[in-house]
Order: sequence, then C-alpha cells, then structure tokens
Amino acid sequence: FSPSDRRDLAMPMLQAAVDLSARGDLEGSVSLFEQASTVVSPLPREALLEWAALLVRLKRFREAVAPLERALEQDPSSGEAHFRLGCCLFKEHNYEAALGSLQKAVELAPKNAQAYERIGMILDKQGKSEEAIAAMKKATELDASNIRYHQQLGFLFEAAGRHQDAV
Repeated sequence: FSPSDRRDLAMPMLQAAVDLSARGDLEGSVSLFEQASTVVSPLPREALLEWAALLVRLKRFREAVAPLERALEQDPSSGEAHFRLGCCLFKEHNYEAALGSLQKAVELAPKNAQAYERIGMILDKQGKSEEAIAAMKKATELDASNIRYHQQLGFLFEAAGRHQDAV
C-alpha cells in the first residue's frame, strides 16, 4: 500500500476509536489506536495526544509515554505535549525526566500553573525546598483560586521551617 492508501485505511479506525471513547469504551478505543498505529506511521499529532489521554485515563502512564514522545517528534514546540509527558513520567516516579519535560512545558507555555505545581512537587522530593517554594508560588500566582496550590505552598513552607510564611 502507498502512504496515501495507508492513511485512508487508518482514518476510519481513528474515527472509530474516538467514537468508542465517547461511548465510554476506553479499552476498545485504545485497541483501535494501537491498530491504526501499525497501519500508518506516524499517526497525526492530535490522534497521538488523544491516544495518550485515553491511556492516562486508564492509569497506564508508562504506555502513554510513547505516543506523547511521537507527538513531540512531530511538534517539539507543543507545551501541552511536554506537560502531559512530564505528568506521565511523574506518575512513573521518573522525576528527573519529568522535571525536564515540565520545565520545557513552562518555557513554551509560561502560564501553565499545573506544570509549576508538579515542578514544585518534584523539587521538594529532591530536597530543593527553596526552589520548590518558588515554583509553587508561581503556581499560586497563576491560579490564585486553586486551594490545593495554596495548601501545597503552606506544606512546603512548614517543611522548610518557615512557619511564619505558612500562615
């Protein structure tokens, strides 16, 4: 088959995968994304992101890394893909790699409060309390209505012995 024929074969599979997902059949949808990826490579970036999102919903973080990395090969300037990759790597306890992806995400999308929160959590795990506090402060500045960010910042202040700041 020519690349055009392969693309024509994969498109109905991708549409069926999206339809299955919308109906709540996440496993069936993932299966169709996997099949489509054997027919055409690379899958379109949007399809790769959707596939990864399904895997994340199924808590299959390690498996979600591959489609996210493929999406980034197509568009390395996607702050969203870097963020999602960082979150998956974080869930897999690969903190060093997660930190790199999340830092790239905030470089590309500097208003991503969630990315700053994750960065703060990783830096805290690495014992870098002042850097963790700075990242969490940035998250609270970007999304002041998010109570969790304020709580996390308070915990970081307490852990750093900065009790007065925690209040």
